[in-house]
Amino acid sequence: MKSDIIWLTLVMGVILIARMDLVATGAVCSDDYWPCTCKVVNTSAGVNRLQIHCDQIRYVGIVKAVFERTPSADVHSFYMTIPETSGSIPEYFFKRSIVRNMHLSCQTDRTYLSLDMYSLTSVRNFLESFHIDNCDLSYINWETFDNFHFLKSLTISRTINKGILPGHFNFPFHFNIFPGLINLNVTHLYNFENFFSDAKYPSLVNLVMNYCPSVYSSVEYLKTSLDFLRNNGFEIVEMNGNQFSDVDAEKLLNQFSYGSKETLRSFSLRENRLTRLPNIGNFPALAHLRLDNNNFTNENFSLAQLNGSRLQTLTLSSCNLKNIKPHALEVDSDHFQLKLLDLDNNNLTKFKYSVFKSILRKMADHWEDPGVIHVHRNAFDCDCHLAWLIVDNRHLLRHVRGARCSDGLAFTKLWPSQFAACNGTSGQLKPRSKHP
Repeated sequence: MKSDIIWLTLVMGVILIARMDLVATGAVCSDDYWPCTCKVVNTSAGVNRLQIHCDQIRYVGIVKAVFERTPSADVHSFYMTIPETSGSIPEYFFKRSIVRNMHLSCQTDRTYLSLDMYSLTSVRNFLESFHIDNCDLSYINWETFDNFHFLKSLTISRTINKGILPGHFNFPFHFNIFPGLINLNVTHLYNFENFFSDAKYPSLVNLVMNYCPSVYSSVEYLKTSLDFLRNNGFEIVEMNGNQFSDVDAEKLLNQFSYGSKETLRSFSLRENRLTRLPNIGNFPALAHLRLDNNNFTNENFSLAQLNGSRLQTLTLSSCNLKNIKPHALEVDSDHFQLKLLDLDNNNLTKFKYSVFKSILRKMADHWEDPGVIHVHRNAFDCDCHLAWLIVDNRHLLRHVRGARCSDGLAFTKLWPSQFAACNGTSGQLKPRSKHP
């Protein structure tokens, strides 16, 4: 056992030295990269490396020939658009060159992408991010990525299971394939039930799964397909546009509570079918909750669900809110840390004392790092119901962003003199006058 550890240490040491040596190699482009294009870019690490685009090619073999006739290079980014009839990546595709970031896009979603077992041999110890877009992955061999220990980010977008029955999609990934994966981004993937089944990602902390509707009911999907979430300590999760209901959201949060209870910092459920705020009481570290473009019920809307939480950001833009109940925005003072409440683009017409005064005062009390409420694109009635803010609490206006009357006049342009005739019952203003 001890000899195995020493051997593994020596091997990894050689790999790291090789990585360092290649980084130091000067980056040079030449005409030999045609029909691909090549340019030298300065990376965030301050090192010059190559960026290669192969967009106007007739078949993939042309690109392999490019790397066979050019010197071995350290390529920061490689982009290739795969023709419809040529989706097979042959063995030793990059010859001896390495690639740090790789983006493969198919011309049409009818292209079956396949990888030879040895197609990415030269990049195994260097590839850090891999992006596949608009390809059919029904026949891809994911074992090609076995032992890609340095791969940190995987993105799969605009992909659909075509021609194969559900349950035969060539997923899932297995534990030994991406042990170092930190970011998994899946967008516009249809018929994906087996994508996560039985999978294990020991290092995964950031998960994006957007616009991935299920052919089954969302509840059944959540019960069977997300068990892999239980043990990961996720920090950032986005699940937007998946048609999740309130029940789905509760089940989803319950799944995450097993391993991410103390680690989850940002959670997004935008563009789903929520009608109320989800219960986030099990996530004390959660700082950012994004729920835009849902359809909240005004009668049931209340921030009381957030009591005990330490949220700093809550976004509720385009949620069809119109009449917020009195005291609906009141939250627990002992844990109040909210710095941004986004109510943009709703149907609000009243900025009532009973709704907004309490939360604005709490935001103002944090004078070192005060909070704000965004209310852009709401047409407010600027009648006597605003006197509490414009006349008596004008100092709170600095915590309100984007507030305008139905005629477009900003709240900051309203003056106390315009409310002199208000007696709390008339609901009318005097004609506007200049500031005295």
